[in-house]
Amino acid sequence: MTFSDWHLFRFIAVVVLATALLVPTMPPWAEVSLLVVLVAATGLPHGAFDPYIAKRRGFWKSGSSLIVFSFLYLALAGIVVGLWVIAPVLSLGLFLAASAWHFGGDWSARILPRLAFGGLILALPAVLAPTEVAYIFVVLSGENALALVQGLSATSLCAATFLLVEMIRQNSSGEVLARLPDLAILITTAALLPPTIYFIVYFCALHSPM
Repeated sequence: MTFSDWHLFRFIAVVVLATALLVPTMPPWAEVSLLVVLVAATGLPHGAFDPYIAKRRGFWKSGSSLIVFSFLYLALAGIVVGLWVIAPVLSLGLFLAASAWHFGGDWSARILPRLAFGGLILALPAVLAPTEVAYIFVVLSGENALALVQGLSATSLCAATFLLVEMIRQNSSGEVLARLPDLAILITTAALLPPTIYFIVYFCALHSPM
């Protein structure tokens, strides 16, 4: 993550927050449409680098091995979809856990801080907008998914406590203190924006460009 990436995130977050104060609340269908369009626009190029990353890590080295890799990649995607149909709540929980690990990599390379940062990123909307998050989870995985909202609330407490201890322990040299302005922006966007718009700001302005 470069310095300019963080600047882009801060700028877009401030613009979106200022716009949200001036523009009437968007209807849910408009939020979802915006989410789909922007995540597709930034997420597809983001995911398109997977074959390149796989090649650098030695998963394929020739045209034939690329075909094998692509088949396994698509098969894994199919398994994920099938598992979601069979066990939607478990699948959503695993997806959230994997997302926490994935997004946490934007903030730290160390295992525990990475999990704490990622967990906090995902958990903030569940704490600050639980009704909206509960509705989204029920749409995705049914009524039983409401337990995951409570789980995210507990995750936020654990993550925030860990990061606070890390900041105190490391004093001014720590990575937590260095990221305090960005954490403040995340908390503000989660508090003032709908969960879908919060996710758009994070995913499109910070995660995908890196």
